[in-house]
Amino acid sequence: MNTDTLNITVVQGNWEDVTPSSGIPVLWDVHFPDQNTGYAVGVSGVIIKSTDGGLTWQSQSSGTAEELKTVMFANSNFGFAAGNNGTVIKTTDGGSTWVLKSPGNADMTDIFVLDQSNIYACNGTSSNGNLYYSADAGDTWTSLGNFIGRALWFNSVASGMILHGFFDSNISTTSDSGLTWQQVFTTSDQLEGLSFLDSQNGYTVGTGGIIYATGNGGSSWNSVSSGVSENLHAVSIKNLLAIAVGDLGKAVINSGSGWQVEVTGVAGIGALHGISVLNGQNAVAVGYTGSSGKIIRRK
Repeated sequence: MNTDTLNITVVQGNWEDVTPSSGIPVLWDVHFPDQNTGYAVGVSGVIIKSTDGGLTWQSQSSGTAEELKTVMFANSNFGFAAGNNGTVIKTTDGGSTWVLKSPGNADMTDIFVLDQSNIYACNGTSSNGNLYYSADAGDTWTSLGNFIGRALWFNSVASGMILHGFFDSNISTTSDSGLTWQQVFTTSDQLEGLSFLDSQNGYTVGTGGIIYATGNGGSSWNSVSSGVSENLHAVSIKNLLAIAVGDLGKAVINSGSGWQVEVTGVAGIGALHGISVLNGQNAVAVGYTGSSGKIIRRK
């Protein structure tokens, strides 16, 4: 993975609008555990599912009216979604049923599903927050520390990191299952997402189009030029393809040789807040246009 600052080029992308014609609420996150099956979540407890790589979507009953901010699946059937007022819900049957598995009452900001047993969740307000861990698929939770959490990434039960902070952005890592934490990075930039290709190479993104890259498992981070000034809200990597998305529908891509601004060609997007790369070519991003949800797909 190239983590150096390079000259930015602008290319025409091949994206399509796949928003259901019936309309959907504002969406905040999307995750595809494989290249066919994916889930997106948003306001009013909305959950929608695709089984054809994001071409079509079907509504599910989440059992909650709370705003859902984050979703992640271990496979096509087993996953979690989380959001406001401590809401954490779980499915083991591909979303046919969802059950409440909340660890606390504060608004949840991210959920990380390492496998079908080990689950991590974080929350945060302006003054406090928590990182929670479950070793039994959400039946019970323990605190791994007081963090105003924003985003999570774990390579194993032993090794992981949390993006945290309210006014500043900090990244702290653990190599002993959360018993101790080391703060390895801090910036005044407001960062929002974490995604890793493997145990060493990853990105985080944020305000003003900022991208930070690591090639050593998060021990150090370097700023990378994205070519856009709009805020970036999410980043996803798979099969050497990294895509970050943000305000006004901006998308920037890196397929291994540096970042490019990719024009989606989909008009009227207010912001994209979630992105999931399916393989080395296709991706699905979600967000909103006005008060309605928007879904676009990279062909």
